[in-house]
Amino acid sequence: MNKKERKLIAAILFGIVVMVTLDLFEDSREGAHWAHLLWEMLTTLTALFGVFYLMRNSFNTKHLLADEKQKSKQLQQDSEKWREQSKKYVDGFEFGDRSAASIVGTNEFRKRSRLFIVEGYEFKRSRRN
Repeated sequence: MNKKERKLIAAILFGIVVMVTLDLFEDSREGAHWAHLLWEMLTTLTALFGVFYLMRNSFNTKHLLADEKQKSKQLQQDSEKWREQSKKYVDGFEFGDRSAASIVGTNEFRKRSRLFIVEGYEFKRSRRN
């Protein structure tokens, strides 16, 4: 059952609650038998429970979505913080990388070490390439 169907059924049940409640007040003023009033009251409570049951999922989902958005925002902020911190290390690595490349005498070391640090490849994998 999708969201629109739930809302439609809940609206129908709520309409039943309103109509039976109005009938309950009218019957009590007219002096209807207590069993009839009790039956209408049970019908009203059952329909009201149905509205609550159908809409409960909708409310829970809204709260969970809000919590997940907040959590996602916090994780993005943490990610930015880590990215800024790692930029400092990557910049420092590139300076040290130039001196190491001159010692080795090739750009191959530089290429592989960048794959290792910047792109996140495993050292074994970058050594194979």
